Amino acid sequence: MLLTIFLLLTCFYLLIKGSAYFVDRALSLSLKLNMAPITIGLSVVAFGTSSPELFTTVVAAGKGYHDIAIDNAIGSSIFNVLFILPITAIIIPLPFLPELNLDIFVMFIASFYSLLPCLQVKRKLSTDGKQSGLLLSTWFI
Repeated sequence: MLLTIFLLLTCFYLLIKGSAYFVDRALSLSLKLNMAPITIGLSVVAFGTSSPELFTTVVAAGKGYHDIAIDNAIGSSIFNVLFILPITAIIIPLPFLPELNLDIFVMFIASFYSLLPCLQVKRKLSTDGKQSGLLLSTWFI
């Protein structure tokens, strides 16, 4: 029991330190490349935070667990929006930028259209084929 608690606390510590190191390196990369930090945040950091879901999805699909691949993509997004974002906003208030209204609208429409095949009641979504691959790629992006 003590070993489990020790390992859990060690992993939390390493996760926090690794995250801080990752963000610091991404910021220094943006400065070296003379790029705006938001560009790095929207590309490198976004990929870094989404890569665990991508690898889980690839492994699940490779083992034949197609349902978990789709559930992982949807569940991760729902958890981030309904749990992580509010907790972050409680700790540090997030500014609302009116110039992002168009981006938010486009993301909402893209998310809605990518979920349409799952909402079809009469036809089951194919778990192997071009439709599923396109759908999973859309969710990852």
